[in-house]
Amino acid sequence: MATKATCFLSHVPQKPKVPFETRSKFQALCLVFPTVSAHKTFRTKSFLAKKQKQNHPVPHWIQMKTGNKITCSSKRGHWRTNLGL
Repeated sequence: MATKATCFLSHVPQKPKVPFETRSKFQALCLVFPTVSAHKTFRTKSFLAKKQKQNHPVPHWIQMKTGNKITCSSKRGHWRTNLGL
């Protein structure tokens, strides 16, 4: 008895195709440039670099100087979220 070969992804539901008119600008850009993050202006790149440099912990000597009252940076977070890009 021969068994029928099936794709292991056959049970995964497929997303319906969205008409081009109803897509957002970002989705349309993703079609034109598959890797949008690789296409940055210099201004955007320098802005992201500055935010990445600012995202560092409080130096240990400041913790010692303040008697551990300041232990974390209030501006620290994931460097790529909530940047307002």
